[in-house]
Amino acid sequence: MDGVLDLLTDEDNPLAQKLRQHFVITIIPMLNPDGVAVGNYRCSLSGRDLNRTWDAPSAVHHPEIHAAKALIMRLQRDNNGVQMFVDLHGHSVKKDNFIFGYEAGPGGVETRVLPFLLGEPVLGEVLDDMFSYKKSKFTKGANKDNTGRVVVCTEVGVGRAYTLEASYCGPTSGALDKCQFQTSDYRTAGKRLCEGIWRTLGPETRWREAAVAALKQEHPSADLQGIATPALSATPEPLTPNEARSSGDDEQAPTSVAQVHGEVAGVVGEEGMQESAEHSALAAAAMPVPMCVAVAGAVALAAMVAGARWRRGNY
Repeated sequence: MDGVLDLLTDEDNPLAQKLRQHFVITIIPMLNPDGVAVGNYRCSLSGRDLNRTWDAPSAVHHPEIHAAKALIMRLQRDNNGVQMFVDLHGHSVKKDNFIFGYEAGPGGVETRVLPFLLGEPVLGEVLDDMFSYKKSKFTKGANKDNTGRVVVCTEVGVGRAYTLEASYCGPTSGALDKCQFQTSDYRTAGKRLCEGIWRTLGPETRWREAAVAALKQEHPSADLQGIATPALSATPEPLTPNEARSSGDDEQAPTSVAQVHGEVAGVVGEEGMQESAEHSALAAAAMPVPMCVAVAGAVALAAMVAGARWRRGNY
């Protein structure tokens, strides 16, 4: 996440300039600040596994997910909708960085384009030698119906919905083979993710077209014409209190993600965020006109990047 933020807020970086010009990017840097602050790997301060609550989050017990889901639903309804959602996790078992997607959802085999661009040779270049396309999976998996990527894909309708797992260990190939990842490597991976998003969604289509051509050879019967962009709506109505509630609880919902998180940077410093193999999420909402973005507290940028949760095992 630190690498994503570092790149996107660089005024002089050409890639950052293009991303800010073409997309609104919403970022929730940390989804579980209270849990991380007390040393939890994956649970909130109340002992809840937040990545098993996306189907019906409680405003009292899971306020972070409740507010984040309402925000994603609003972004999906407004303007051109959410074009991509990336949930950033840490993985303590497997090596390499890799992605979980869900190609049985509305994205179909198109879901494979981003991870393919990250980890496979495209136009003679491997974008990220710390990333493994071969270890990426595109099925739902057992007991994963209530995870962020599956709910955002199947319920909210965002075809490109991902969990990006960053290994606690290291890569199995490339320049860092047999080395353990350092903080600087995670920052680099975040910046390469931004490049992958641009190559997947940006107007310079040669990278995506090359990836699609290669994927068609793997999946000759698949529809790889692309995920349809929602039609532009008229001036959207604001969410009513009932619409903003994503569960059936009769509980007072937070009015914003910022209210839930407060000043995230003051809760957990950079060292804690990096060494906790932070969980975050990133969704890209393409806009009909260029739109600049700014980082402010817990909510900042819409590709949607959401929050940090410590994670263990295969999630």
